[in-house]
Amino acid sequence: IVRQACISPPTGALHMTEPNKLTTAARCIELAFDEDSRPALRSFREWQARGWIPYRKIGKRTYFDPAEVRASLDRRFTVQAKTN
Repeated sequence: IVRQACISPPTGALHMTEPNKLTTAARCIELAFDEDSRPALRSFREWQARGWIPYRKIGKRTYFDPAEVRASLDRRFTVQAKTN
């Protein structure tokens, strides 16, 4: 299964329409988060170190797939509504 991701220009929302592209941490933050709610690069790297977000090491470089990062954060941090 190939997941696809892109950013729609007007809203900056992550959509599943273009082929996956690996990117740097800073660019991944731009793509996966709204401008007003972006975490600091230091926080993002801490999440990486804790194993909360997936990444790929190629040589000395680290790459991220924004769609995978968003899906991982959604699985880990989504709080389900209580049902009575």
